[in-house]
Amino acid sequence: MASGKTMYNDYCSGCHRATGTGNFFLGVPPVFSSGMKRRELVQLIRVGNPDYDRMPVFPQISFTQTHKIVDYLYELESSRTD
Repeated sequence: MASGKTMYNDYCSGCHRATGTGNFFLGVPPVFSSGMKRRELVQLIRVGNPDYDRMPVFPQISFTQTHKIVDYLYELESSRTD
């Protein structure tokens, strides 16, 4: 099974960048600025949230895989230097 980093790069980095910083000019937020809990992030990735209606959903990603992506989001956040 792919790592959280690999899946993040495959599904998320196109919009949120490899560093997770997002793209301010396109209205894409950093992955670590939401303040969401783990279960909320899993829900957002798999089925969406009306508050984040521009975010695509990925129902094909299993819960296990989604949890790996969320783990990687926490790694990205903890490695920030700014």
